[in-house]
Amino acid sequence: MFKKLPKPSSEVRVRFAPEPSGYLHIGHLKALYLNMQIIEKYGGQLILRFDNTNPVTEKDDFEIAILEDLQRLNIHISQITHTSNYFPQIEYCAQVLIEKNLAYLDNTPADQMKAERKAGTPSVCREQSIEQNLELWKLFLAGKIPEYCLRAKISMTSPNKSLRDPVIYRYSSKPFPCYDFACPIVDALEGITYALRADEYLTHKDIYQWIGKKLDLQVSYLYHFTKINMPHVVISKREIKTLINNGYLNDWNDPRLPTVRGLLKGGIIPDALKKFIYRIGDGAGAKYENWERLWTINQQLIDPVIPRYSSILENNTNLTIQGGIDDIIERPKFRGNPGLGNKRIYLSSQILIDNDDFQEIKDGEEISLLNYGNIIVDKAQQLAQFVQDGNFKTTKLKLNWLTNDPNRLVRIQLVSFDNLFKEEKPDEESIPQLNTRKEITVLTDDNISSVKVGEIIQLERRGYYILDEIRDNLFIFYEIRTARQMKN
Repeated sequence: MFKKLPKPSSEVRVRFAPEPSGYLHIGHLKALYLNMQIIEKYGGQLILRFDNTNPVTEKDDFEIAILEDLQRLNIHISQITHTSNYFPQIEYCAQVLIEKNLAYLDNTPADQMKAERKAGTPSVCREQSIEQNLELWKLFLAGKIPEYCLRAKISMTSPNKSLRDPVIYRYSSKPFPCYDFACPIVDALEGITYALRADEYLTHKDIYQWIGKKLDLQVSYLYHFTKINMPHVVISKREIKTLINNGYLNDWNDPRLPTVRGLLKGGIIPDALKKFIYRIGDGAGAKYENWERLWTINQQLIDPVIPRYSSILENNTNLTIQGGIDDIIERPKFRGNPGLGNKRIYLSSQILIDNDDFQEIKDGEEISLLNYGNIIVDKAQQLAQFVQDGNFKTTKLKLNWLTNDPNRLVRIQLVSFDNLFKEEKPDEESIPQLNTRKEITVLTDDNISSVKVGEIIQLERRGYYILDEIRDNLFIFYEIRTARQMKN
């Protein structure tokens, strides 16, 4: 998995550091599971650090949601910390840089500062004395000069433009340290062995090391991985918020979203997510990954361990079986896994089958009814003759059916989802597709009453489903997408 990762010389400590400004999504999972793989290889501790430096974006609700999602993913956290826990130490480090003439307060307007950094032109504030900067620092911390920021004095001519005196402290409703400044300090204070970061921070590696060197910190070993991209979705929290605020989606747990909640609600199990990330590895993120790979992994994991049930459409045909059986028998919920227990089969001389299936039958054809037996069908009369000792292997059509006893029938709702965006690589200008949620009602039997919310089943010859909720005695199942459906 990891290339050139040095062996640890002490106990391994890694950190997963999401900003509590939204819900976890598949991009976070890459960082999370790569850290987990280091722990699995070397042992050690996984620290959950809430990177709550910016008081504008963070909310306690998001912290709670992140903790809940990690619990859903069965992730064991050794310790929970907050970057804000270390604000006094970070503030002290900022003052140390000022005293070493390695940082200065600057009130250059943002657009002008951006232009000066691009051109390599020093700010007029760069040559302020240490005494001036210390006095301004006091006023800044007191909230009296909110138009100022604190910049590291590194180089205004470096080819790496991120080193051109980057801002390390800003003021919003109060002073707060920027990520580039806080990260190496907190990593050192927490004794992080390996600090994994997305490759968008690769050009900031020199800032991390400069801060560590100038403050005499024992900095972590930095390892950069490529970000994950998935087709037909947006991953950034800001773009997801926009979709919700504009009414395209109701919440962060919509199955059309690549959030952890959306993925789990759509029937992707935690082990499939983990296996998917492990197969991707630390690279391969520059291109778009294929949802088909994730859904194939998920199907391989759920298929051997879930029960099977029969269902038919509401648009169906009644068929009378002469010589049929009226009885209740038990059969395994899945013949390939007897440990799942049994279900009741309501044998009857009055049955229902899908209209589409009925149209496929040739007049006088012998067909097989799953878990029942063979029949010969008279289409015109909607009659059938039961075939004693019929051979299941000799028939072309093998159909689902249900008893026509209304006391045994249960209506359930099946919800399916299409891609939210038609474009493979949607951007901020992309408009979501309409009507990507579709609902149909089908019939099954009362075996379905044993299914609990969150459980996954297979409806034979129809697909995989997860029970989302039971509302007014109506069972509402979400379809679990598969590679086969993607190809169709």
